[in-house]
Amino acid sequence: MEQLPTRRAVLVGGAALACVAGASPPDDTALFTVLDAVGPFTADAFHPGRALAAAKALLALAPSDRALALRRYVAARPAPPEGLFAVVRMLVEVPPPSQPATPFPGVLQPGFLRPPALGAPLPTQPADLPAYPRWPLVVVDDVPLVVVQGYMLGGSPEPLSMHLDGLAGATWRTAPLAPTSAGSVRMTLIHWGAWSHDLPLSAQLEEQLRRYESGAR
Repeated sequence: MEQLPTRRAVLVGGAALACVAGASPPDDTALFTVLDAVGPFTADAFHPGRALAAAKALLALAPSDRALALRRYVAARPAPPEGLFAVVRMLVEVPPPSQPATPFPGVLQPGFLRPPALGAPLPTQPADLPAYPRWPLVVVDDVPLVVVQGYMLGGSPEPLSMHLDGLAGATWRTAPLAPTSAGSVRMTLIHWGAWSHDLPLSAQLEEQLRRYESGAR
């Protein structure tokens, strides 16, 4: 007699969730609390320390479990914080230049991750995205910083669930995060000439570093 399967794959939003008969659902309380605290995804309000805490909590999971945990989160939270785009983009490896271009909502592009479709950004996105592969996020010595000041939106922003759909097949980071000090990040940014390109943005990057430095909530 053919045995009934004890494990089945259920498609939810394009992701296969493995359901084991009789298994208890995971307790996501601690993880969801950290994800709730991440906050906005604009340069004037982004908090690098909160994003790092969320990234480290997800990094503690097996790579195959991270997207599943995020999908459980967006299912439980109708309006997840947009700063989670930064967290996801920190933890996904940038595709090689040989990566074939994929149509929207594909995020994995040749040498870069497609920017989230949250509206028309200020400043505008660079023409050479492979030079800024996680734009509008930059990760300096494992410290995340947001370089977009805001968005002009005439419709609906891309939901995080769609971004996760577009990351199907992505390679998730396995190396631990080792963020350096705010002072080291400042020196790297000065070397890049980041402070001279846009004075308002420079001030907002500095404010992000102050939040990171102080651990302010």
